[in-house]
Amino acid sequence: MTARKPTKKPAPSTKKATSRAAATKSAGKRAPAKKAPGTKPTPTRSVGRPSSFREEYIGQAKKLAALGATDLELADFFGVSTVTLFNWRTSVPEFLNATRLGKDAADERVERRLFARAMGYEHDEVDIRVVNGELVKTPIRKFYPPDTAAASLWLRNRKPERWRDKVETAHMGPDGGPVQVHSTVTFVRAPLRDDEDDA
Repeated sequence: MTARKPTKKPAPSTKKATSRAAATKSAGKRAPAKKAPGTKPTPTRSVGRPSSFREEYIGQAKKLAALGATDLELADFFGVSTVTLFNWRTSVPEFLNATRLGKDAADERVERRLFARAMGYEHDEVDIRVVNGELVKTPIRKFYPPDTAAASLWLRNRKPERWRDKVETAHMGPDGGPVQVHSTVTFVRAPLRDDEDDA
């Protein structure tokens, strides 16, 4: 029995086929399919589902954040997850700025109220009572004294170098040098006991 030599397939006969294969191989992609003459190019689609973001959300987010809404509450209001809310912030700069400005406004209101509480404040109020079966409304001025807890919180955050709770103690010697310790040891002989005198 004699062994047969394997036969090679003939190379493509046209230059066009060879040049297309070479271009495809160098680009690492499949060659694009030929389009029929007179057809429009296919529009490119973005990947994934279209965003549910709408322009009116910018104003709504600013108002909600100014009222003190958290990110979780904002997401709940818009009917999306917090991840989607964060994606909107990264993709829509106006939405990010609106939520930041709203939160800044809420923080400023809290600061003003904390300051008023720390300093004490007064305001007008109407006292409503029933006297002899009749409703009596009396305008009054109500006074709230300064609150030491609010004042302490304010000072600890505004002037931490003077008012923070943590006190650091540095041990230094004269002129900021190391602490020098001098010890003197004196040996004192213990007095003799009465039973040792007789021995």
